[in-house]
Amino acid sequence: MRDALRTIPTEQIVAHGNAGVAYLQSQPYVIGDRVGAMGFCFGGGIVWLMAVGNPELRAAVPFYGSAPPLEDVPDLQVPVLGIYAGEDTRIGAGVPGLEAALKSNGNDHKFVTYPGAGQAFFNDTGRRYHEQAAGQAWLETLAWFEDFLMDS
Repeated sequence: MRDALRTIPTEQIVAHGNAGVAYLQSQPYVIGDRVGAMGFCFGGGIVWLMAVGNPELRAAVPFYGSAPPLEDVPDLQVPVLGIYAGEDTRIGAGVPGLEAALKSNGNDHKFVTYPGAGQAFFNDTGRRYHEQAAGQAWLETLAWFEDFLMDS
């Protein structure tokens, strides 16, 4: 699967995610201005790219996703909850710069890093599953979506 994803331009994957948002907004059972996105690993990076490029999203939760280009951060109009793994030094290395860019632009965001958890800690079928971090991250995610997607 990973090799197959590398053959598809990232812009195309982001466009497909945004098409999914538009599709959901067109459904009669969906409150059109209350659509959020979440993704894991590579998908978390895609959610970041959707968040900086699609103002139709109401909230986003990327799990250990690569940061978007920092020059795109001023375009962010979506509240983002970034979920990170304390033991993931590759993705974690980009978090301080991303957080600084978000703060300097006044973007609504929250980052939560789980010490002792590694990349893919939410995947309960993998060897890196971290039950405590996954449970806490899920509660954070539900609260974030409740805050930003539910009727006020």
